[in-house]
Amino acid sequence: MSKKFIIDGTKISSYEDFCREFSAIVLSGKHQWNGNLDAFNDILRGGFGDIEDNEPLTIIWKGSSTLKESLGYTETIKILEERLLKCHPTNVPRV
Repeated sequence: MSKKFIIDGTKISSYEDFCREFSAIVLSGKHQWNGNLDAFNDILRGGFGDIEDNEPLTIIWKGSSTLKESLGYTETIKILEERLLKCHPTNVPRV
């Protein structure tokens, strides 16, 4: 049987909000996901929060259609600009 998590899109207006809400719901507040997509992949494979390794899970994102703008192009640019400021100088071209 698959574990089910419900994310409320009305609580999300930025990528930071999404990270916080995802951490609270899917990781049961036991871990804080910082938005790194490699870590996101690891989390979805299990072993974090209440998710066992390779355990089936279902994530329902209510109100997701309202987030196209708030998590779209402008927010992506903001995230990438922040990443550029924090990354090692040799990684700048790749970012």
